[in-house]
Amino acid sequence: MHVLGVNAVPLTLPVGEPVPDFSGTTLVGKTPVGSVNKPTVLVFLSSKCKECHGKLAELSRIQAALNSAELVMWLVASEHPNKLQAFLADTDLLSLAVAMDSEVRKSLNPRSASPFYLFLDENRVLQASGIIGDDDWLSFISQMDDILSEAEPAL
Repeated sequence: MHVLGVNAVPLTLPVGEPVPDFSGTTLVGKTPVGSVNKPTVLVFLSSKCKECHGKLAELSRIQAALNSAELVMWLVASEHPNKLQAFLADTDLLSLAVAMDSEVRKSLNPRSASPFYLFLDENRVLQASGIIGDDDWLSFISQMDDILSEAEPAL
């Protein structure tokens, strides 16, 4: 007897638990990146995902707030680097794009979901994860927008 969902891969890793160490290489400059001692946002995108295309403007908009918030953000894709570069060509996000081995990606995003995110604290403990657009993501975007508003010069 097969019970639907019993052996299903979970959408995400357990909140409150450390995620596996991760490493990759930036597409621009081929700089090694990895687990850092800073809060980190990992965003999983795919050029084949219609919803992902709609998230690029939002991701671009919050870039300036990341440094002020002392956050690191990496965009992770499972596609060939050329496809990812084409996907991000009309944005300023290419410098955040990271290639990771498939085993590393699967350890972080078991279902290869997109647009998907992980919020990690400075110790790599998972604080939240889910599909971009959920309540935790919207709260994050609101916080980044508040930082951007505070940084705008008063008129």
